[in-house]
Amino acid sequence: MQFQRCNGTGYKICDEINRDTDVRAFAVVGAHPAELSRRVKAGMNLETAELQMRDALKNAQKLVLDGKAVAIGEVGRPHYDVSPQELEVHQQAYFLLHGTGKRCGMSCSTSYRKCWF
Repeated sequence: MQFQRCNGTGYKICDEINRDTDVRAFAVVGAHPAELSRRVKAGMNLETAELQMRDALKNAQKLVLDGKAVAIGEVGRPHYDVSPQELEVHQQAYFLLHGTGKRCGMSCSTSYRKCWF
C-alpha cells in the first residue's frame, strides 16, 4: 500500500506540473531494490518483503499501461552485498517485470532507452 500511495503522489504531481506550467513532466514509478533490503534488514521475513515488492511492481505496471506513468524504474540487482536468497528475489522481480512487460507490449529497459534518446 505504501508504494501505491507514493506512486500515486508521483503521477499526480506530474499532472499538476503539466497542467499548471510550461514544463512537461513524466512519471516513472516502481519500487527501488533497496526497499526490499530495508524491509529484510528491519526484520521482515523475505517472503513477505517479496510479496510487497511484487505488489508494488504490479501496481507500477498498471499505472504505465493506464498511461499515468511512462516507465517503471530501478528494478534489478542491488549493487551491495545481500544474502543469496535475497539476491534471488531481486532477480526474480526483474525477470517477472521484464517478462510481463513484453507480454503486455511494454519495452524492456534497453529498447526503451532508444526511444527516448
